[in-house]
Amino acid sequence: MLVDYVEVSGNKQVQDTGALAITKKWDEKGGLGGQLGNSPRDRAATDCTLRRDGCVQRFDGGLIYWTPNTGAHNVWGRIHDRYAGMRWETSHLGYPTTDEFCGLVRGGCGQHFEGGSLYWSPATDAHPVVGEIRNGYARLGWERGKLGYPLEAERCGLRDGGCVQAFQGG
Repeated sequence: MLVDYVEVSGNKQVQDTGALAITKKWDEKGGLGGQLGNSPRDRAATDCTLRRDGCVQRFDGGLIYWTPNTGAHNVWGRIHDRYAGMRWETSHLGYPTTDEFCGLVRGGCGQHFEGGSLYWSPATDAHPVVGEIRNGYARLGWERGKLGYPLEAERCGLRDGGCVQAFQGG
């Protein structure tokens, strides 16, 4: 291969893309010694064939997604397991928009996605919160509010197109 032109830019706004962004996120999360650990040999390559130009790389302890719109974000633990059960980025949640955040009340964790959020606590497991129910949950203070953590995913098909979701507090 012959390289005949290279341009160097001082623009610090340039975003790392695809595999490079995923590698940097993996390093940020501790590399081999971090929670994600190693990438299994049979899945070591970054897959950049996902919808909307998305990429993913699987690791022993979870995965990292990247898209041009969301950047690189890890998914692991019980939130990873629930996300997997919902068919990953092809679900109504879409791609992650934040890393998992922990240290919430009663030992919980959460993560935001394009189409909603997943919240987990030791007492409730991981459940999605989406749409107008999510908006109300946010107005009431998320898990810190009187609702606490979700106990199930929303159930729809109620009269007049309604949906319902049970939380610890109501």
